[in-house]
Amino acid sequence: MTYAVECVHCQETLLATARIGDAEARTVAEHLDTHHPTVLDTAVDFDDPGLAEIFRHVRVTHR
Repeated sequence: MTYAVECVHCQETLLATARIGDAEARTVAEHLDTHHPTVLDTAVDFDDPGLAEIFRHVRVTHR
C-alpha cells in the first residue's frame, strides 16, 4: 500500500511512501521550513520534528 503525502498549503505532492516515519517527517519539515516558514512552531526540532506537528500540514491519501 502506497500513500501520497501532499502539502495542504501549496498542494505539492512531497512524497509517495508505504510507511510514514521519521525520515518522511523530516522531508515534510524541510519543505515547510523552505516554502512556508511561518507555519511551523519555532520550537520544532528538524532532526526529530514529530509526526503530530507534521500531520497538521499534510494530506495523506491512498494511491
